[in-house]
Amino acid sequence: METLTLIAGQDESFTATFKNGDGTPMDLAGYTVTLDNRRGTIPANVTIGSNGVVTVSLTAAQTSVMRSNSRVFFRLSNGSTVSLLGPFKIEVV
Repeated sequence: METLTLIAGQDESFTATFKNGDGTPMDLAGYTVTLDNRRGTIPANVTIGSNGVVTVSLTAAQTSVMRSNSRVFFRLSNGSTVSLLGPFKIEVV
């Protein structure tokens, strides 16, 4: 499981690239992407770009209350299908 390290109380952003089984970039047109943990959706700003790239931005206020060692998933939904991708671990220092 991959680990993403964030600094508490600091604005943070990261990108993720989603690929199809054959390695080509996933077409995310028409999808909603959220960052979720077992408690629900994390209130992050998620921007869907081209070529399967998603950028997640968290404010200093959001990172200051995040729990370390959280297991997080991406939830992709296009209205009829929901997919969970992950997990990865968030370490807050």
